[in-house]
Amino acid sequence: NGMDCCVWEGITCNEDGAVIEVHLASKGLEGQISPSLGELTSLSRLNLSYNSLSGSLPAELMSSGSIVVLDVSFNRLNGDLQELNPSVSNQPLKVLNISSNRFTGEFPSITWEKMRNLVAINASNNSFTGHIPSSFCSSSTSFAVLDLGYNQFSGNIPPGIGKCSALRLLKATANNIRGPLPGDLFNATSLEYLSFANNGLQGTIDDALIVKLINLVFVDLRWNRFSGKIPNSIG
Repeated sequence: NGMDCCVWEGITCNEDGAVIEVHLASKGLEGQISPSLGELTSLSRLNLSYNSLSGSLPAELMSSGSIVVLDVSFNRLNGDLQELNPSVSNQPLKVLNISSNRFTGEFPSITWEKMRNLVAINASNNSFTGHIPSSFCSSSTSFAVLDLGYNQFSGNIPPGIGKCSALRLLKATANNIRGPLPGDLFNATSLEYLSFANNGLQGTIDDALIVKLINLVFVDLRWNRFSGKIPNSIG
């Protein structure tokens, strides 16, 4: 319609006049997120956090060929987080923050296999169910932050987390996760922050394994069903 959106508040464009960033956090926005945002082929950063947006997260944003940082945290978004179309591959997304919304259903698993640049996911404070996927670092060697706290995940801690060689923070506080701490977990030797507090984990904490986490600064395993002695290395 001839309007120059590059002069709008919260919109950043490049020299060619293409939108590269939308930063509209804490603007009192309501209604649904337009799927057409995913059609902005130069958009690399989209921040719609701290608003009152509702409805689902458009699949077009997750499958965007340009978005690197997507932050829709602290809204009223709901529904499932859909798996990406099988034809989509090698997504540029690095940071996904969907925390503090009303998402439900099982967390995607195949989707993360398509994201070779993935660094961080924060999906805390929702109502996701099912098992925690093991595919977060199957494609990305730089995956460093995973926060799934305060959801309704169940089952065991998946095998494969130990392959996340760059993982620094792993939080799954306040879920319904059962079973032991898998030995595989202690292969994630870059871990600095580990929390599975307030779950149903059981078994013992092996001193010979936990000492492998040489970079560990903070560990929170309270309110579980562990037995045996607390390892000297974390006492």
